[in-house]
Amino acid sequence: MFEDNILTETGFLALIGVITAFLLKCCQEIQNSRCNRIKICGIECDRQVLSEDYIERLRMEQGENKEEKEEKKKDPVNNV
Repeated sequence: MFEDNILTETGFLALIGVITAFLLKCCQEIQNSRCNRIKICGIECDRQVLSEDYIERLRMEQGENKEEKEEKKKDPVNNV
């Protein structure tokens, strides 16, 4: 029934996309983790946990940058 197991370009790109999304989600979970020592797949990492104040400041800065970009898109003539 499925004798020709050929991976097409679309299938290959979809597979790469799924793997990339999985790895990015893992990295995001590790970053948001409050653990000092992380062990995953035989790899061990000691790290400093980001403080709540620092994380909130980063979120505010990203929000401000996003608002500035949206304003530039709305009025490209008056941007310097």
